[in-house]
Amino acid sequence: MNQKDNWGAFLKWANDKTKLEGINKLIESEGGITMAAQALRGISLNEIMQIRAIEAEKKVKDYLSDMARSKREGLEQGLEQGEQIGLVKDAQNKMIEIARKQI
Repeated sequence: MNQKDNWGAFLKWANDKTKLEGINKLIESEGGITMAAQALRGISLNEIMQIRAIEAEKKVKDYLSDMARSKREGLEQGLEQGEQIGLVKDAQNKMIEIARKQI
């Protein structure tokens, strides 16, 4: 195979895991292909790191969103319970007032 054929094979099969042995031979035989393979690995690693960073950021945002929702629901529940307690106390006070008037 000539240099063009080597480059063509490398570019065509660089990501094919079934062709790994042949690609490794090409990488060893051509200095330019070696550098290209290293660059591709670097790009792949950068992409993986970016994906992980995005996933981590999403987890943090989801967590903060869940916490805010839980806090809001807790406050709403507390207000409802407070209103109910207030209504009960109002009713008790009115009953006491009525009872005092009847005495």
